[in-house]
Amino acid sequence: MNRFLSLLSICLLLFSCNNPTKQKMKEKDNANEEQTTLKKNNYAVVWDWITADKELVVKNATIFNKELLDLWKNEDIENVYFDTEAKVENDMQFPSISFFVKAQDEKEAKKILDDLSIVKKKIASYKLHPVGMLWLEKKQDSSLKNVSQKSYVTIWRTKRKNITTEITKAQNDSVLALWNSRVIENIYFNAEGISHENEKSDFVFYVKADNIDAAKAICENLPFFKQNIADYKIFQAGVFWLGKYDATNP
Repeated sequence: MNRFLSLLSICLLLFSCNNPTKQKMKEKDNANEEQTTLKKNNYAVVWDWITADKELVVKNATIFNKELLDLWKNEDIENVYFDTEAKVENDMQFPSISFFVKAQDEKEAKKILDDLSIVKKKIASYKLHPVGMLWLEKKQDSSLKNVSQKSYVTIWRTKRKNITTEITKAQNDSVLALWNSRVIENIYFNAEGISHENEKSDFVFYVKADNIDAAKAICENLPFFKQNIADYKIFQAGVFWLGKYDATNP
C-alpha cells in the first residue's frame, strides 16, 4: 500500500523573492489552493441517452461541446473520452462523452452536470460513481501503435476486505505493468476502500483493447478478480480526448 499512500503527499513550491512578507503571502495562497484541491472529490460520469431525436442532438452538439471545454478549462472535469459509436433507441448512433467531474460533494457534482444543455433538454441522463484520487495518468505516446483500439472504462468494487499483503502486492504489480505497457490508463484509486466499506468505487481505470471481450479478458486476468476479491462494471468510452487542463499549455 505504500506506493498508493505515498501519492497523497503534497509539496509546496517555493520561489525566491526580495520581499519576505510578500513571499509568505504567496506561500499561504499556495497552501490554501493545495488544501482546496485536496478537498475535491472525483466522480466518474456514465451517460445514458434518453432521446432518439437526432435533430435535437445535432442542434445542441456545438453548445454541449463548448460547455464541456469551459468546464475542462475551469478544471471542473478531466480525462474526457469521446465515443462515436454510442447507440440509443432504434440502433441510432450518437456520439457520447465520458469524463470525471471534480466537486466538493455529490450535490455540487450534480449541480455542475444538471446545468449542461443535454440534461436540461432531456437529451441524456447520467449516473455518478464516486472514485478515489487520480493515481496514474495516461502515458504520453507519440507512436501510432494501437491507435485503432478503443478505450473501455472499468469501475471496480472489492467484495472482500482485510486483504493480504501478498495479494495486494500482486495486484499492484499487475496494474503497474499494464500501465507501463500502455494497456490501461488514467487510474483512480481509493485507498481506504480496500480496508473498509465506503461509498466510493475502490478503483477505476481505462482499458485499451480491440473489443470489449479483449478488455474483459485483461480485467479478469488481474489477481483481485481471479481470487474473487473484486468485480467490475465496464462501459465503452471510445477514444481519449482531453486529459487534465494545463493553463501553461492550453
